[in-house]
Amino acid sequence: MPIYIITICLQVACAVHCIKTQRNFMWLWLILLFPIVGVLVYLIVEVVPEVQGEAARIPKKKIPRNPEKHIQMLKDQIEFSDSIENRVNLAEAYMSLKRYPEAIGVYQECLKGMYSDDFYLLLGLAYAYFKNKDYEQTIMTLETIEAQDTSEKLRERKLLEAQSYEQLQKYDQALSLYQSIINSIGEEARCRCALLLWKMERKEEAAKLFKEIQVNAKHSDAKYRREQKAWIDAARKMLDQMNKTS
Repeated sequence: MPIYIITICLQVACAVHCIKTQRNFMWLWLILLFPIVGVLVYLIVEVVPEVQGEAARIPKKKIPRNPEKHIQMLKDQIEFSDSIENRVNLAEAYMSLKRYPEAIGVYQECLKGMYSDDFYLLLGLAYAYFKNKDYEQTIMTLETIEAQDTSEKLRERKLLEAQSYEQLQKYDQALSLYQSIINSIGEEARCRCALLLWKMERKEEAAKLFKEIQVNAKHSDAKYRREQKAWIDAARKMLDQMNKTS
């Protein structure tokens, strides 16, 4: 099949995905105006993280054969024992089924009394808002737990906050957050920062970060390369594409 037909098919598929999933319509213009690079960047930034569960790090749970029966079972457990643990299990089940508004409702019900400012419940709520494409609420929720951040979760919160600002096209805020965690463990922050710089037409800075990812991969062990494969591959593809178009 000729390469131009493959390119057109990919353009159409990405454009349909962009519209159906209500992505920022800036992506649509990028896909249509820059057939190869636009499609590549869209796949890396929007599709790959969605498929691999990277965008919002929701715990991967096996979806039951009968989701409604499973949800009812979890509700019955809450009726028998109305514990935070059981409610969180219900919220996570809703998340795994992409029923984000219902997950938001459950998390909000948990945030009462002694749990009104619980760090992990608020973080779960922020993820639910993010997946529901309510980026303003995501940021507001994350800001309420900023003072409670532990070193373990600091990178996680800032990544989510940066992605929210990026979706709102507030690129300066997003870039600042990505840069603040760029040297943390893993390559996601560096890769997302580079992709944002590319989007902002700061391509030399983007190329520098993509090259850093490749250097880090070269000098890391096999386990690290496996864990960071999605971002290492994304950086390599972007560098290859930049070399072709330069």
